Amino acid sequence: MPAYRIQNRCLDNGLTVVTIAMPHLHSAQIYLYARAGSRHESPKNNGLSHFIEHMFFRGCQGFPTSTALNAAIEDLGGVFDGFTSRDTSSYHASVHPSFCADAISIMGRMFLKSTFRDLEIERGIILEEMLDAVDERGRMMDLDSIAHREAFADHPLGMPIEGT
Repeated sequence: MPAYRIQNRCLDNGLTVVTIAMPHLHSAQIYLYARAGSRHESPKNNGLSHFIEHMFFRGCQGFPTSTALNAAIEDLGGVFDGFTSRDTSSYHASVHPSFCADAISIMGRMFLKSTFRDLEIERGIILEEMLDAVDERGRMMDLDSIAHREAFADHPLGMPIEGT
């Protein structure tokens, strides 16, 4: 197994960049993590991190729609995705190593120049996701959410990631 070359540095703007070179592989994973998740929310704004994560994929400067944004990564032979957890939100792309700079540029634009289009469409999508966690009577059935609610009660860690 080849040795990995790991570099960890902090840019002048405070952004931490970690690179792990694995030259024996033929794809690169690019992750952008934001310290935004349900742990950092209150009952009043619960679900906001998850909503913003979704909205970043709706389009940005240069890629005005979600279709155009996804096509830009797919044109690089890559895939694009994101998720929100209790501690962070993640945005990630998988591309051939020769397209890392292009993918990073697209992700940076998505993160810094997002247009936040189609709010009501995304609201509907998230409401549908929320229905996955409840039964036909509206009772919470997601074991992770139930366990966190019981363990952390009124603390932000007890709130569902997707919001209420």
